[in-house]
Amino acid sequence: MASRYVAASGRVRYRGRVWRDGREVTKSFDLKRDAVAWEAKERRALRSPVSRMTLAVWLDSGGRAAVLSRLGEATKRTYSGHLELRIVPDLGYRRMDAITAAHVEVARDAWLRDGLSPSTVNGTLNCLSRVFTHAIKARVLDASPMLKVERPRPSAPVTIPTLTPVEVDRLAAACQRVHESYGDYVRLAAHLGLRAGELTALRPEDVDLPTGLVTVRRAYSAGVLQTTKSGRVRQVVITNAIRPTLERLVAGRLKSSPLLLGPLGGRFNHANFRDAVNWVRMVADLGWAGFRFHDLRATAIVGWIRAGVPLAVVREMAGHASLATTDRYARLARNDLAAAASAINSYIRPYTVTTPNADL
Repeated sequence: MASRYVAASGRVRYRGRVWRDGREVTKSFDLKRDAVAWEAKERRALRSPVSRMTLAVWLDSGGRAAVLSRLGEATKRTYSGHLELRIVPDLGYRRMDAITAAHVEVARDAWLRDGLSPSTVNGTLNCLSRVFTHAIKARVLDASPMLKVERPRPSAPVTIPTLTPVEVDRLAAACQRVHESYGDYVRLAAHLGLRAGELTALRPEDVDLPTGLVTVRRAYSAGVLQTTKSGRVRQVVITNAIRPTLERLVAGRLKSSPLLLGPLGGRFNHANFRDAVNWVRMVADLGWAGFRFHDLRATAIVGWIRAGVPLAVVREMAGHASLATTDRYARLARNDLAAAASAINSYIRPYTVTTPNADL
């Protein structure tokens, strides 16, 4: 921002400032707008030639690798799709330093008109935000146009199905009839709230029975062992419902061996599990058509919330990036209006009397 100062004569002047080769360069103007325009022009002239590349050329010259670095395999595939299917075709021809929020919003509206869901469009915009973040880190740009881009409103919330403890036992028993490890897998998911890749990456050394904690350090994604989705190590409490299963699984096992083993003694594989138990048909036969294995994670999280665990603690155990995600489960777990009606009814019931009709 141009600075304002008063000269000796009392006349108001505006001074533009830029840094060139480590030195401050200034110039005075009568009007503030002239000082601001001069500053902007000088900064553009000093900017790296890389900033004048098109977005597509910058991605091909190393930007794509930076954007996709340090992402899980699944997220990396998703972001690669966002780049190739939408970002490059619709914005790739524009210069990096010329892309504005208006350009992004035009593309956003086109994606929505093409029938993409708001969640998919938001995912694409998240990827684009990451693109500009890395461009700023590389000193290609000074600021991201994404700060002014309005996000599409989400679709109507999708109901997350969950199971009761009795229903979890029924599902685990059905899977256990195929193989014992399959029943263990279901129980662990429903009580620890771990993702499938985190469950299959567990080791006996991660289970601390004396302190009652399971430490989640790693996860399998597309068959590759890596960090968890959030990139952070977290801990989950061991409840009485799952303790006997964990005690049996760690007994006599090497600390660094897999906690879960497949029917043939190898590493547990989620896809093999689904095929072996015929998951889709099994849950339909049990009366829960459409129930996903991932919904067992929601079952655990909702159970914690209903038990009164503070949301901040639930967030840590679930590995959510923000409390906003945890609150989605909280809304499912709570039935505040029903509770309010019950409380009001209990309060007014002693005072309710029958009175004859009267003309008022």
